Amino acid sequence: MKNFKQHLTETGAVGIDSFTAPDIDGNDTFNITNPEVLKRVNSFVGSIADREYMLPEAAINQLRNFLMRIGLQFPVLETPLPSSMSLPLTQWGGRFGKDLDTPYDEVINDDGISDRLPGGLSLDIKTEAVANGSWKIYAKIK
Repeated sequence: MKNFKQHLTETGAVGIDSFTAPDIDGNDTFNITNPEVLKRVNSFVGSIADREYMLPEAAINQLRNFLMRIGLQFPVLETPLPSSMSLPLTQWGGRFGKDLDTPYDEVINDDGISDRLPGGLSLDIKTEAVANGSWKIYAKIK
């Protein structure tokens, strides 16, 4: 009969040793401040314009759901939608609290992006009514 140590030796690495990181070419999918990652995310965000929507809100909601998968949020929009808008992005709900460099009488309260990328990021959205009554939505993170 084998002991536990022999069993582990024969089966190979398990747990943390066999974990595959969720990144591509060393670029973490959630690091939106990395230009390569931003380029990949923008390729998907831009693909929303490849389809036509009966309601522009449906496209915005689909975009919101995708961006929430990587921790990005933008404010809720009121209807009717303007034809052009720029919305500030936050990641993981922003930051609130203390940092190692924060004075005792101050608190950090930001978007969770501007500490890594000065000025932060915004989502630019343009809506366009098509002749057949449907809508096209163009979006890009800048």
